[in-house]
Amino acid sequence: MRTPLTSILTTAFRSLRKNPLRTFLLWLTTAVGIAAVVSVVSVVKGGTTAFRHDMSKLGIQVITFSSIGRPNSPGMLTGEMYETVRRRFADTGARFSFAQGYATKVNAVPDGASKSCVIVEIDDDFLDIFGLQLKEGDPFSKIGRPDPNAPVCLIDQERRRELFGDEPVLGKYIEIKYPFKSIAFKIAGVVEDPMSMRRHIERYDTGSLSRTLTAQHLVFKNIYVMRGGYVKPFSTSDILGETALMFVKPRNMEDIDDLNSRISAFLAEKDIRFQSFTMNHWLNSLDVTTARIEANSHLVWVIVLMVSAVLIMLMNYLAVREKFREIAIRRVEGASRPAIVAQMAAESLFISLLAGVGGVIAGVGITHALCAWVVQWPPDFTVPEIIMAMTLSVVVGIIATILPALRAAQVDPAATLRYE
Repeated sequence: MRTPLTSILTTAFRSLRKNPLRTFLLWLTTAVGIAAVVSVVSVVKGGTTAFRHDMSKLGIQVITFSSIGRPNSPGMLTGEMYETVRRRFADTGARFSFAQGYATKVNAVPDGASKSCVIVEIDDDFLDIFGLQLKEGDPFSKIGRPDPNAPVCLIDQERRRELFGDEPVLGKYIEIKYPFKSIAFKIAGVVEDPMSMRRHIERYDTGSLSRTLTAQHLVFKNIYVMRGGYVKPFSTSDILGETALMFVKPRNMEDIDDLNSRISAFLAEKDIRFQSFTMNHWLNSLDVTTARIEANSHLVWVIVLMVSAVLIMLMNYLAVREKFREIAIRRVEGASRPAIVAQMAAESLFISLLAGVGGVIAGVGITHALCAWVVQWPPDFTVPEIIMAMTLSVVVGIIATILPALRAAQVDPAATLRYE
């Protein structure tokens, strides 16, 4: 006679309540395994997501043309040449921006913190080219052209931290020091830091002192002033030279190499001394490497899952050994072998579901703790990973119960009761 499903579930639930310690140990073993899976997947996925986000903001789609020399000297990339290039290649649909940079000393006013810093003179579209946003304040496009005698500036988030700490900075001043004069710039906005993994990047940045000014602006620790928005006094860059930067962002990523070649050929025809570089090939290779690391990291949670499955199977086997008398009595009472297997599977299902919920909750907590105190990048939780963890909990629990359940169904009631 077929045993009703409600009877099987009721018996399974009663059996779990009768042995709370065994039930707790089974739940704990499964929950720890699921928590480990959730934390490993979320931390690794968070790291790769943060890395790819950083890469997208560091100019992976931008061609940078740089020219170093005294302003307006022969062969120097100038604003006039930039306008010529933009008109010449307007039909490509690319976006253009121009900047000029030089290094000098700056002071935070009134606190007096002093740093050597790159000053970048930019146009309104510079931030858009790199997809950067302001954490605070307004861009130059909203401010309008200020009074040259009362200039304003934007400051990178990391440079703001170095000069002012965590204090509010809007409305404060930065004093840029020139050989014979200093100019105070009012801070109008704070540019977001695109390098969310800055601590990890700078830890291994052993070549920071040898980087050229051309590449220095890409560490995003700059101060930005409006090009033509202030009267620049005599500076060392008038003698030693400054860096002119033209940024070109193609309409499509596939056009980046072709457009780089065409603009380079045009500048060479005009006798401009320049260098061009793109980061797409380098960053794409890093992205591929990161994807491989992410794929290999899955082996970690697979091993954790296998260890958990072995422990769960062992716990289930020991639980079945303890329940031989109970099973024998049920067999004497008329319970069929399929009913015994179904009861064991139902018990495992109860524990696996509860362990899945507990493991996911614990895994989320562990992941946040690891990301806050150890790796320091944001975790990445997605619905598929949570569903995967819950499914693994149930599947592993059921599979780990099959062999002990089949073994229990073959128990000879008479021999078991006689032995007991």
